[in-house]
Amino acid sequence: MNSTLVAVGFSAYLLFVVISYMLLSNPDIDLLWGGFLLAFSLLAVAIPVYYVIDEFRYIFIEFISRNVLAIAAFFFFAWLFLYAFLKQLRPSEGLFSSSWVEEVVYIAASAYGAFFGVYFLLANMLLCVAFATILLHFLVCIKVLKLAMHARKAGRS
Repeated sequence: MNSTLVAVGFSAYLLFVVISYMLLSNPDIDLLWGGFLLAFSLLAVAIPVYYVIDEFRYIFIEFISRNVLAIAAFFFFAWLFLYAFLKQLRPSEGLFSSSWVEEVVYIAASAYGAFFGVYFLLANMLLCVAFATILLHFLVCIKVLKLAMHARKAGRS
């Protein structure tokens, strides 16, 4: 992994986000320019993320292959998350004849989902990390846009 390339890419990403905030918060400049720069700042981080993912995948697969307890813990927490999610969804009361059957169905469905979720994550780690990067960029864009709109509104008055 070329650490200089990674550092430059993430620095450029931060620089583009800051410049887009400055463009978006200025009431004299059209929102289009800051919005374009904010949206396309993801391109500055795409190459460093590829290098980080490549090394991370190697380290993660080596760690998982040597540590069975880690994959068991990973499976358990995935199961716990899915079980809590299914219990919260609960479509309607009285779906099953008894409450213990309902619990067994929730436990089995969450175990099934956790098994395939862990398998999917390990098999498609590159896709999962890329999706997480895009999601994180989207959340950063939303926050920057909200703060810039607040500053723009305060700058007009």
